[in-house]
This record gives sequence, structure tokens and C-alpha cells, in this order.
Amino acid sequence: MYPYLKDESEEEEFDEVLDIAIKLSSKRRSTRQEAAEALVKMGRKAVRPLMFLLHSEYVSDGSDEEYTALCEEVEAVLVKIGEDALPDLNDLATNTSALIPVNEFAQCAIFAVMGLEGEERQKVCHHWMRYLCQKGGKELWKCWCCEAEFEYEDQSRAVYIRVVK
Repeated sequence: MYPYLKDESEEEEFDEVLDIAIKLSSKRRSTRQEAAEALVKMGRKAVRPLMFLLHSEYVSDGSDEEYTALCEEVEAVLVKIGEDALPDLNDLATNTSALIPVNEFAQCAIFAVMGLEGEERQKVCHHWMRYLCQKGGKELWKCWCCEAEFEYEDQSRAVYIRVVK
């Protein structure tokens, strides 16, 4: 469960929060709303179980639509939790033990929690996930999350995904 469960002594509480978080996948809106309200009240301790839920949903046999819907529910909860969610989101945005989609979601959730749009996102983005692209005949790395562009030589702290031209 690493990186989601930081300390085994917290496992019981983590599981209890996860049991509530799972209800965000319900088809019933009232069940999702009740779960969201409970998670918001829990504050920061709900963040890691929520991210584990996304991890689990991503690797499951669920559809892309189900995963996207769950991401929207989780993001709404994180925005309501507010800045208390940022330390865990920052950790999970760059944690190589988490799935890349979880890293990406965590980074985008940071933007949502902070209310950042456009170029403002580039100031707080970790620029951890980049892809190679061409612009004006020049190869550049482009950040997957905030769309910042970097010289090809600047390859630090990145997961590289080669884009086929």
C-alpha cells in the first residue's frame, strides 16, 4: 500500500476512510454526496485513501468513463478539503511508487485546490512528467500537466514519454 499508507500503525484508520471513499463510486448520487461530506469533514486524513482509490480504480477492469467520473468526485472532495490536502498531494505528485496516472491526477488536483489556471500552474508544477515534441523545428520537452516548455537538454526530474511524430 506504500506510498498511500505511510505508517502501518495507521492501517485501521486508513481502511475505515477507504470504506467511505469507495462510496464515491456509487451510482446513487445521494450515496456519493454523503460520502463526499464525510470525507471533507475528515480533512487531510482522507487524501491518501482517496488517491489509493484512484489507483485501485485505474488498475481495475472498469471503464475509462467510470475512472473519469471517480476522478471528478475525488477532485471535488479535495477542493473542499482545501490547502490541508496539499502536503499529501505534493508528495503523491512526484512519488515514483505511485502510478503515473495518480501522479498526474495529484498534480492537477494541486492546481484545482489552489484555484490556478493557465500559466499560473507553471509556477507550482513539479514538471515531473514531460513528453518530447517539436516546435519550430526544435525539440522541446513539454510538461504533461501545465504545458510548460523546456529545452531538450533540461531533463531533470522527469518521466519521459516519447511522442511519435
